[in-house]
Amino acid sequence: MKQKKPIIDSEKRVLTPELVKERIRRFTPLGLIIAEEAAREIRRLTSEVLKKLDEVKAKKYFPKPAFDGVNVKILRSRRFCESFKAGKLGEFLIVSPTRDFSLRVFVDGVFMLDHNYADLEKLSPFIDHVTAMEDTGVYRVKLSDYEWEEEFFIEVSVKGEVTFNRIYCTWFEIKV
Repeated sequence: MKQKKPIIDSEKRVLTPELVKERIRRFTPLGLIIAEEAAREIRRLTSEVLKKLDEVKAKKYFPKPAFDGVNVKILRSRRFCESFKAGKLGEFLIVSPTRDFSLRVFVDGVFMLDHNYADLEKLSPFIDHVTAMEDTGVYRVKLSDYEWEEEFFIEVSVKGEVTFNRIYCTWFEIKV
């Protein structure tokens, strides 16, 4: 008949029922204290998250006048959807006879997007808020789902002068 191997702890001691009971007696109060502290921290964080949700619910988005231009001429660069209040982008659409243009999206002090059409077309399948496609020699880019707290604009840049078939933009600003 095989004998069971004894269970040995990290200090090379055989764990007997008495030793296990002693450890439970010593470490249970510490475990309870840690659990209580964790529960307090979870309650505090939950309270903060709920307050932030209430703030978000209180925000009301108001549409700004849309820009809808046909045959829009741009010499070097021009800004669209410029906002200095918290808000979100509804949609930005640019329809071009050429692929020789770049878009830069400025959000709260940072250019979040800074690419030419060729790059946007390559990135389009992988980024939800960017759609770029060519259809019979017409190049389209649609941007959406940008939110900002302080400042936002989209800059269209070209070399020389380009007349775009259409540029359309809607955005919303928040009023609390």
